[in-house]
Amino acid sequence: MVDKLRSLGLSDDAIHFAQRQPGPLLMVLWRYGLINADQLDEMLACDWL
Repeated sequence: MVDKLRSLGLSDDAIHFAQRQPGPLLMVLWRYGLINADQLDEMLACDWL
């Protein structure tokens, strides 16, 4: 999953921060502004999780 997040342009710091937070990874990324709503929609629409 980390490689997929990197391919979407997320930094290693953003990914590491999100992995330490409680809750589903994509929702943590979105909640803290590490991805925008369009990126979240794109990730949720894909079957890569």
